Amino acid sequence: QVVIHLDQGGRFYYLEEWFDEAISHGVRDFDIIALSYYPFWHGDFVEFKQTLDKITAKYDKPIVIAEAAHAYRITDKGFIGEEQEKIAGFSFTPKGQKTALELIMNITANLPERKGLGVFYWEPFCFPNPGGGGWGENMGVLNESGQVLEGIEAFSYVPGDKPEKEIIRVYEKDMLYTLIGKPLDLPPAMRCLIWEGVAKEYPVEWKFNEDIWNKTGAYQIKGIITGEKINGQPQKLKVYLQLTVLEKMDESVNLISNGNFSEGLTGWEIEKSENGILVEIREELVNPFPAPLESALYVKSSGPLSDNLFNMRINSLASSSPR
Repeated sequence: QVVIHLDQGGRFYYLEEWFDEAISHGVRDFDIIALSYYPFWHGDFVEFKQTLDKITAKYDKPIVIAEAAHAYRITDKGFIGEEQEKIAGFSFTPKGQKTALELIMNITANLPERKGLGVFYWEPFCFPNPGGGGWGENMGVLNESGQVLEGIEAFSYVPGDKPEKEIIRVYEKDMLYTLIGKPLDLPPAMRCLIWEGVAKEYPVEWKFNEDIWNKTGAYQIKGIITGEKINGQPQKLKVYLQLTVLEKMDESVNLISNGNFSEGLTGWEIEKSENGILVEIREELVNPFPAPLESALYVKSSGPLSDNLFNMRINSLASSSPR
C-alpha cells in the first residue's frame, strides 16, 4: 500500500491545501494518509480530532499517526521545555506522557468506519546519553537507566477503555485584574477537555470571601466544576482563578479578554454579512523552530472584503474589566 506522510497533524487547513494541490496534479494513487502529531507543535488535541474527522471525511482514506511523542521530564539539555509543556496541556512527567499518548490513541481509534489504523511513537527506545542532550534526553519511554516508564502502558490501550465524557483537562484562565472596590463577574463556566477529544463548557461555582474586592493584593479563588455523570455520579473538579486587586491600574495590563487569541475566538463576537467569509484562528510558527506557536486571526473571503462585510468586537466577557 502507498502511504503519504505529512506533519501538522492538528492543522487541517495545511493538510487540505497540500492534498488538494497534489490531487489536482494527478497524485491520486495512494491508500493511506499518515500524519505526525506532536501536541506541543501541531495544534491542540481538539484541533487534532477535528483534523482527523475532516480529513477522513473529505479524502475517504484511512489514517495512521506515523509519529507522536510526549516528554516525560524537563531537563536543561532536553529538546523541548516548559513553553512546549504549557502548549501541550499535559505535564512532562511519566503520568502526563501516558495520558497524552492514550488521548492520541483514543481519538485515532474512534474515527468513523474504523479509519484510524494505529499510532507509532517516535522514538520510544531512545534514552539519555551522558552529556548528549537532544531528543533522547526526555522524549523516549525509557529513563537514563534504561528502565521502562509508565508511558509505554499506553500501548495496551483498547478502544472503549476510557469514559468518553470524563474531564481530563481544564483550560486555565489568564490572571484577572480589577481596581479596589470594583467586583468582577467571574466566569460562570470553564472550558474543559474530555476523553473523546472535544472541548466543552461546564458550570463552575466559585467559593471566596467578598471582602477581597476591598483589599489590594493577589488572590487565588477556588471553584468547583460540575461535569457530566460518570457511572451515575456527576464529576466534581477543583479549579482555581488568579486575581489581582490593584489600587490603580498598571498601564501594561491588557484589559482585553483573550486579546492574543490564545483561547481561539473565546470572548469575541463575529459579524459577517456573507456566509462565504471564513474567520478562524490559526497557529503559526513565527520564530525559529522549535519556538512556541503564535495564534493569528485568519480571514478569507471569496470576494473583496469591505467594512460592511466583516466586523469583530469584544463581547460581554470583557465588559466587566476596569476601563
